[in-house]
Amino acid sequence: MKHTAWFYIFCFVASTTIAATEPPWPREIRQIAMSDYKPVLVANMPEGISLYNHPNETLAQREKRILHIASFKIKSSSDDVLIVKADEGGSAGAYQDIYRKQKGGYVCIGLLGAGFGIKLLTSYGGYPQIEYWSRGGGGNFTRELFRFEHGKYKSIRGEDFRGYEGTYLRTQKTNE
Repeated sequence: MKHTAWFYIFCFVASTTIAATEPPWPREIRQIAMSDYKPVLVANMPEGISLYNHPNETLAQREKRILHIASFKIKSSSDDVLIVKADEGGSAGAYQDIYRKQKGGYVCIGLLGAGFGIKLLTSYGGYPQIEYWSRGGGGNFTRELFRFEHGKYKSIRGEDFRGYEGTYLRTQKTNE
């Protein structure tokens, strides 16, 4: 009886410890480097790409704006996907959105927000997962995991770090 009780206690403790442990971060496939982004005049943008509006901007001014675009293919469908880096942002970096080519132009499938680092990770459901880094000021950084679900890239996990030494703060699941 003693051994059986200890066995059940061990199984309970082990299962709750394993359940509380976060799954490993998906494996990196490719980093989207600064050199992957190509400058494109707004006047030459593909159909369907949206811009952040500037107040009091004329059409002539708008068409002279330059955005930066990186692209990758989705292996499961060979679709073109664009990461569009806006000409705006803040201390966290430029706003970046994800577009997928469809009939008649591109459609937005994800809003990454303002940040500075993107990595393509192992696929989930035929689409690469995305690791995205941003700054919160004061040496705070966030790493988010985006996964393609129900037609859009959505943040499913975030990890916060403090300072340049990388002190881990917490993990939060942002979407179930």
